[in-house]
Amino acid sequence: PLLETPALVGSADKDTVVEGGPAEIAKLFKAPETCSHKEGHRPLPADKAASTALQATISEFLSRAAAASGPSV
Repeated sequence: PLLETPALVGSADKDTVVEGGPAEIAKLFKAPETCSHKEGHRPLPADKAASTALQATISEFLSRAAAASGPSV
């Protein structure tokens, strides 16, 4: 069975270290969301505008996932 946990799987277009790894990880989830940047193996791109956009994507995903999980106990 696929994992139902919310997932945001990131990748980098020029990443030669993990290459297809993110796509394989995404296959483990029922409804994964994906994001990427155009640089190499790094969490955030060096380009400030691209980094800001990716950070916004991550922040929005976390906000949606937290809201969907309901109130904390």
